[in-house]
Amino acid sequence: MDMNQIKKVCSFMSSNIAVLIIIFSVAAFFYPNGFSWATNYTTLFLGAAMFGMGLLREFRGQVGLEHPCGYRGPGEEVWDVE
Repeated sequence: MDMNQIKKVCSFMSSNIAVLIIIFSVAAFFYPNGFSWATNYTTLFLGAAMFGMGLLREFRGQVGLEHPCGYRGPGEEVWDVE
């Protein structure tokens, strides 16, 4: 496969992901034995999905994690509401 074919496959899968999920869910409902092997690898599949989402995350200038209530650390104000 060359890069153009891979791009086409990835484009198709990403634009039709909801349909693909429904198709595989229905197939797994009616033929559970064909999908039972996947239960042993659920953590791997979930880890791969989370890693991919993390790679594609946009940070928008954030330097570090911030507490939603404005907490900065010991001795600082917990509620930074004005």
